[in-house]
Amino acid sequence: MAVTRQQPKADSKPKKTPPAPKVEEETDAPKSKADLFDQTKAQGAIDAGKYVALISEMVLMEPNEKGQSVRVEYEIATEGEFRGQKVTQFYKIFEADESVGKGAAFLKKDLAVLGYSDVSFADLEEAFNTIVEQNVGVNVTVKHNEQFTNVYINSLCEDSSIVEEYLEQRVF
Repeated sequence: MAVTRQQPKADSKPKKTPPAPKVEEETDAPKSKADLFDQTKAQGAIDAGKYVALISEMVLMEPNEKGQSVRVEYEIATEGEFRGQKVTQFYKIFEADESVGKGAAFLKKDLAVLGYSDVSFADLEEAFNTIVEQNVGVNVTVKHNEQFTNVYINSLCEDSSIVEEYLEQRVF
């Protein structure tokens, strides 16, 4: 049995596409407290991007059952909604079995950018204290991948008024 296709009539009209949903126009009307709350970002929820930041804390953590890490805290100095917020980077320098962690190489790279290319493990805490005391400003990139936030030091922020202005307005 042969199957034949029925040809559309020449005078048939194409189907209309449904209209796009109406977009509510923004008004200058005050927003409710609930709307304002819902639109507020969590403290520390820094969007991915490039920022000028101040290194506010560097800590060699105590070893635990997962290994040993270094914690570095940055304060965003760039003008805008994230100014003054903190973002934290962890470097796992030793695994639980005391082998070198992947974070050790990243920490050494970042320390080299900061002028500490030959720092030994024994001198880490002293170097960390010096960096924090000097209010070192850096150009960083914040990235989000899965459940982690990573901060990459791109360069020192030398001769920048952004860090100076931030330090003048900084609230402790």
